[in-house]
Amino acid sequence: FDAQIKQSPVKDNSPLTFEKLGQNYGFVLYETVITENQYCETCTLGVEQIRDRAQVFIDEEFVGSIYRADSTSVDFNVSKNQKLSLFVENMGRINHDKIYDQKGILSMVLLDNEELLGWEMYKFPLDDVSSIELLQPTGNEKYPMFLTGILNMDTKPMDTYLDMRNWTKGVVFVNG
Repeated sequence: FDAQIKQSPVKDNSPLTFEKLGQNYGFVLYETVITENQYCETCTLGVEQIRDRAQVFIDEEFVGSIYRADSTSVDFNVSKNQKLSLFVENMGRINHDKIYDQKGILSMVLLDNEELLGWEMYKFPLDDVSSIELLQPTGNEKYPMFLTGILNMDTKPMDTYLDMRNWTKGVVFVNG
């Protein structure tokens, strides 16, 4: 993640929603460091209210996902001084249910039922990608990143398709 962040984080004791960060869409990267008192061998990370989907990383290694509709926790091993990252995606607004559909982390983040404090939040709103360093793909990507590429055509443009068979989750923007 670090290579792509060209902004200063918003710092707060607790995670802030997208709305409190002044962001309506896109992604927010929430990060905190596991303290000496918080580490555990087999931990359960619990987030009761996440909107919409979080990919969970320990020192940039993927350990699981939390999704609004079906899971509020993930289990993993963690040591003291490791960085916990939650990359939260706003997957769109719901047009039923509550009229004010907040996004991001809306509840405490618990590690084995102990609240995690001291968060840094990085905004990726996607309406202005100038705050994001766009990288060239290498084929070895292990965690979320923003990539850019150019499609050169030797002939007149015709029907063109993206082969998404090896993707697990992602977003593609063409011409913008």
